[in-house]
Amino acid sequence: MAEDSRLITPGVSPLLLVLGAATALGAAAQIWFGAAALRLRPWAWKFGVLVSGFNALVAFVGVFASGGAGDYLGLFLWGGVTFYLTTPSVRDAFGQAVAARDEAQA
Repeated sequence: MAEDSRLITPGVSPLLLVLGAATALGAAAQIWFGAAALRLRPWAWKFGVLVSGFNALVAFVGVFASGGAGDYLGLFLWGGVTFYLTTPSVRDAFGQAVAARDEAQA
């Protein structure tokens, strides 16, 4: 019998493999966002909303692909992060960082 050299393990859905890769990409982007947000970089707010929305979308698709409790939890958490980033106080914090930097350079 010839050895099977497929990359995909039998019984694992290709959709789950794509979701796993998307989750890893989202985690790396979230670390990058976290570092920029701690410094209140002007571009970090938009990037954070984009990344959190992407991670919420991946979790939403995961709910239908696997239905695991982690996907429901991820959907709830990423939705909460996206909501928090869109609150006026957080938006102002990133805007004030831009204004303070401009005043320091003037």
